[in-house]
Amino acid sequence: MGAMTLHMTLSGALGALVTLLAATNSFADAASEVFQIPFTTDLDVLNSSAGNLGPDGPWQAAVVMMGTWKRTSLSEPIDGGPVLPMYPSGLNFLQVLTTEGGGEYNSTNASAPYKQFGNGGNNDMRLIDLNANHSTEGAVVIDSVTFVNNRMELPGYSNANATIYAMNASTIHFPNGRSYVPDVGILGLGRPGDAMDLPGTSIIDQMKAQGLITSSSFGLHIGSAAFGQRGSLILGGYEENRIIGPVATFKNIVGVPLVFLVDVNIDVEIGRWPFNASEIGSIWEGTTDEYGQAAVKAYSGKNGSVIIDPNGAVPGIYLPGPTCANAAKHLPVRYDSTLGYYLWNTNDPTYPSIVRSGAYMGFVLPDTDAKNVTIKVPFTLLNLTLDSPIVDTPTPYFPCHDVTSQQNGYWELGRAFLQATFLGVNYDTNLTFIAQAPGPNMNQSVVHTLKPSDTSVVSGPADSFAESWRPYWTALEDAYGGSGTSTAGAKKPLGAAAIGGIVIGVIAGLALALIGWFFWRRRQAGRALAVEMDSQEGEGMAAKRDSKEYSDMMPEMGGGQAYPVYELGPSNVAEMGDSRDKLAPSELESPVKLNEAPGSPGVYEMPVHHSFERGMKR
Repeated sequence: MGAMTLHMTLSGALGALVTLLAATNSFADAASEVFQIPFTTDLDVLNSSAGNLGPDGPWQAAVVMMGTWKRTSLSEPIDGGPVLPMYPSGLNFLQVLTTEGGGEYNSTNASAPYKQFGNGGNNDMRLIDLNANHSTEGAVVIDSVTFVNNRMELPGYSNANATIYAMNASTIHFPNGRSYVPDVGILGLGRPGDAMDLPGTSIIDQMKAQGLITSSSFGLHIGSAAFGQRGSLILGGYEENRIIGPVATFKNIVGVPLVFLVDVNIDVEIGRWPFNASEIGSIWEGTTDEYGQAAVKAYSGKNGSVIIDPNGAVPGIYLPGPTCANAAKHLPVRYDSTLGYYLWNTNDPTYPSIVRSGAYMGFVLPDTDAKNVTIKVPFTLLNLTLDSPIVDTPTPYFPCHDVTSQQNGYWELGRAFLQATFLGVNYDTNLTFIAQAPGPNMNQSVVHTLKPSDTSVVSGPADSFAESWRPYWTALEDAYGGSGTSTAGAKKPLGAAAIGGIVIGVIAGLALALIGWFFWRRRQAGRALAVEMDSQEGEGMAAKRDSKEYSDMMPEMGGGQAYPVYELGPSNVAEMGDSRDKLAPSELESPVKLNEAPGSPGVYEMPVHHSFERGMKR
């Protein structure tokens, strides 16, 4: 979808939303404590493809109006600047394409430029995508923007002055010579002065000063456009139903929501193990990147961990090598060097088994309390699509990239990761919250306000993760033909140790059966001998009975009636496979490698470190 068409669609849809609110008088009278930013998928009433942003998605983005718009009545239609889609991020500036560069933003009314960036190089203000060759030209300016509240509360909108990187040119280049101009901007929610020498005040701080939100904070879940799970961006709070299980808490580094990553593993939540390997476990090898190691040391991170930026501005998952290559060994993918992507082999029989099952990549984050929290990103969400102009026909791809830190000391987990992750930031307490987000079958929305002093968020039970995905996963049949739907764990093929244990058990069972048979035969033989002796003795007694001497001594016994000999009755000893009820075969648990690294005893306090801060200026 072109920039002009997308702008017209979003402007019309946003206008329809405001008109609907006015017609139904559905704006709340009470003062607002939170502010909900609409997503492109909230405005898809007029055009169902509005949320399908690409060409490496599908993605959905927040909706922002450029310029100032003031309502004088609830029935007044929107008549402001262009309505643009922007990917939410913890960055501290907005990034948009100007009309000069082929976009919709006109910077005529903006302030004089504070900084100029030219020559079309990969300058510090480019889209922060460690895998992309992205060249830009433009200037940093201050200009007005307008936000519409999706919660239908008065006043229903907010005007703010934003720090904007206005790009007069922006192009992403690929190894095969293709390129494209990204027409989706970036909505930076951070504070401009924290990590970069930029002018202005954060959007969130301005909304707090206006009394529209209680705290300088936000809660974000990107959601999944492919599965119809709409995104959630709450300023001043968060949606409780977007948080599952334990929450990892981190101190912000130079005002930016950065976290530590200590392990990456592959596992299955429910259903049968779909991979060819009997077990996979951890695919993490840490890093030898000197800048990454220096950054971890500077901020008291655990040995073997790296610093990660959970960044909605970028599409993929960018990790120190060979993490993605290790994952690819167990997946039906191939690396296309002309594109720079792992492509799914859709003809491989394991492909549907993996992307439709409960298999996931787990990202282990050690927080400030040295507690390991694992974020599970299902392969269902890692089955994304490349489209034109990157490729000629839609092509499924695996969005994982092995990269260096490019002398910045950190890596990035982008929208592919944030589809399954809750990201919350409270700038008043300087804390970042990371937690598991649900699948599309999530619970009803419950919005919480984050207070300026809050150091925690409310979450739902951990077992609701599997339930939130159950309608969308095909729980494969287990190895013995039964249905593998238990959330207690996936059934895996038997490894060598498990097979050895079964063999030993069978041999032991046969030995016991043989011993039992031996003693049973001895008992039978003894019984037969006793019967034979009784028979011989009976013949002698019969001779005596016929004699007159014996007849005079004993009464007659019924004319020599024969008494039956009672042999040993039916045995209760159960031989293998004989009279006992057959038990359903059960698998022995194969040895499981430790997926989560042990918690660090240290508390990660993150003081400002100037060399790393310079690395953040990108």
